[in-house]
Amino acid sequence: MKISIITTSYNYADFIPETIESVLKQTYSDFEYIIFDDGSTDNSLEIINSYALKDNRIKVLTHQNNENKGIIYTMKQALNIAQGDYIIFVESDDTISPDYIEQKLKVVQKYPDAAVIFNLIRPVGDSKRVQKCHKYITKATNLINKPYFDYYELFTLNIIPTFSCVMAKKEVLEKIPFEFEVPKCFDWYLWNYIIQNYNIVFLDKPLTNFRLHNISMSCTRPKDQAIYNALLKLSKRKYNYNIFYKIFTFYKNFTRLEKLLRPICAKIDKAIYKSLYVHKDVSVIKAAVD
Repeated sequence: MKISIITTSYNYADFIPETIESVLKQTYSDFEYIIFDDGSTDNSLEIINSYALKDNRIKVLTHQNNENKGIIYTMKQALNIAQGDYIIFVESDDTISPDYIEQKLKVVQKYPDAAVIFNLIRPVGDSKRVQKCHKYITKATNLINKPYFDYYELFTLNIIPTFSCVMAKKEVLEKIPFEFEVPKCFDWYLWNYIIQNYNIVFLDKPLTNFRLHNISMSCTRPKDQAIYNALLKLSKRKYNYNIFYKIFTFYKNFTRLEKLLRPICAKIDKAIYKSLYVHKDVSVIKAAVD
C-alpha cells in the first residue's frame, strides 16, 4: 500500500519546520512527502529545500515563476502528482503524532471500504482560540457519536475541522470536482461531498495538533453569503437563490446583535438550514481498533 503525504505551504516559515519534522518522525516510514509551496514571500521555500536535501522522500514543488495560485489549485496539482493509494494531508502550521500513519493503517485493515479516515484533534496555540475550539470539538464529537443524524446538520457544523486529521483514498478524491467559491472552507465542501456516497470512519485518538493563531484558516460554521450559497448548491435542491440570499443577509445582520440574542439565533439558524437542505440519514463509523 502506497502512502502520499501532502503539505501545501504559504508563508508559514515560523511553523513549517515543526510540521515537516513531525512527518519525518513517523514510525511508519515508507511514504512520499509532497510539499507544494504556493508562492510564499517569506523564507518557507528555503526551509523546505533544506529538509529535502536531507531526506529523499521529500518532493518540493512550486508554481511557474513562484506564483500564488491558492490552496484549491495547489492541492489539486499536488494530488495529480501523488503516487499513493491513500493521501494524508498535513497543513503547514499543524503537526501529527509519530504513530499517525501506523494508527491510520490499522483502521484501513479493519475498514478497507472507508473513503476517509479522520481522527480527534488536539488544539494548541492561542489560549482563547483553544478554549473556543474545545467547545466546538465537544459539539462535533456529540454529533459524530450519534448512530445516525440528518445530513443537513453537516451544513451547520464542520465535523472535520482540518485537513491535518484526514487520510483519504486517492481514487475517491480524484472523482470530486475541485470547485468551491470559498477556499477557506474547501475542506468542508470535500467532506460533505464524500459522505453522501462513501463511508467515513472516525478514530477517537488525538493524533493531530491543530495550531490556532491569529492568521490560521479554519471554517467550522457558515459565516457569509458565499459559504451559504456554495453549501446550499451541494444539497442539489432547486431554489430561488436570490430570495434565500435576502433571507440569509437579514438573518446574519440580526445575529450581530447583543450576545443575549445568540441562543435564540442558534435555534433560528438550525431551523433555517433544516428547512432548506435535503433530509437524509447519514452516519460516521466509529473505529474500533487498539
